[in-house]
Amino acid sequence: MQRTIHQTICQPTVHQTIRRTLAIFALGVGLVVSSTTSYADSAPTGTELAKRWNKAYYYAAKTAKARIEMTIKSKSGKIRQRRFMMLRQDDSDLGDQKYFVYFQRPSDVRRMTLLVWKDATGDDDRWLYLPDLDLVKRIEGKQGRASFAGSDFLYEDISGRPVKVDKHKLEKTTNDYYVLLSVPKKRSSVDFDAYRVYIDKKTYLPHKAVYYRKGKKTRMIEMLATGSFDGYTTVTKARATNFATGSQTTIVLSKVRFDLNLPPGLFAEGSLRAAPSAAKR
Repeated sequence: MQRTIHQTICQPTVHQTIRRTLAIFALGVGLVVSSTTSYADSAPTGTELAKRWNKAYYYAAKTAKARIEMTIKSKSGKIRQRRFMMLRQDDSDLGDQKYFVYFQRPSDVRRMTLLVWKDATGDDDRWLYLPDLDLVKRIEGKQGRASFAGSDFLYEDISGRPVKVDKHKLEKTTNDYYVLLSVPKKRSSVDFDAYRVYIDKKTYLPHKAVYYRKGKKTRMIEMLATGSFDGYTTVTKARATNFATGSQTTIVLSKVRFDLNLPPGLFAEGSLRAAPSAAKR
């Protein structure tokens, strides 16, 4: 795809809108996924287990779609909400993916669109369309540990963290879960020392992920509900908690579909200004 980027204006309000809106794309990437894959062996290695939960959570089916409601609640009780459609297409198993996001609410982000080309080995490519300015903007891709719309979810929570960048150890097994401890190989590049994932033994979906820094819990992501759609089991509600700020973000998915015949050209720059109807509802 030819990457023609129109950048005729560069005002502070534009940059503020871009930062806020980019953060929102978050959810669908990780939550519009999940599978019912079963495995014969009962004691997988740490690395194998990491691959299995990533496949179940991020790579179910070749295509997926969902409507996503995001509620951000501050420690003081202030509420902010967003609603958007998220569509996904896989280019390879546990590899590159593409996402298209169409914002519906509130009014300040309505009709904005976001295109993401996820690179499983490097930085993502992102393009954002601002309808009020009729502007397509190319966005810097190095934001894996950045917050989504001031929420408690990060880009890596949603689009996934490559298995190879961490060391994985099967810490213990309970009646219901595998408990996986993962430690980053390059700690200077992240804001945590380790994270522990509780993986459902039947679906391989993560039940809970807890992040640690200097022995203390810093963040936690909980999967609160699941549902079955088109033969796949997927997370339909999740909550992220920031222990330092006391804030929480809750995500709810609806209208979930898998294995769709998505419109040709959907994941191309031309769809940003003229989103097909399949991306709007």
